[in-house]
Amino acid sequence: MERFPELESPQVALISADVNSGQVLNVDLVPDQQNGRGVYKVFNNIQDAVAYAKAVIAEKKTIECVIQGPDQETIHYITPENVKNFG
Repeated sequence: MERFPELESPQVALISADVNSGQVLNVDLVPDQQNGRGVYKVFNNIQDAVAYAKAVIAEKKTIECVIQGPDQETIHYITPENVKNFG
């Protein structure tokens, strides 16, 4: 798996997966074929990451996204079921 990116506050990283299979997706939102390289998308702040996740899930209803902070802590877990909770 790709090493977690080095982030500076308030940066966050987003990783996505297929809801049905659990397979990690790369930044192009296709199943990762490179053993976890290119799977983290870095954003300058949480708001941009949430907006991206909402747009992705609205377009592709089978994707879930995890947003993580600099210490790799999970900040948000956004799924098709709970995406409406994110404004």
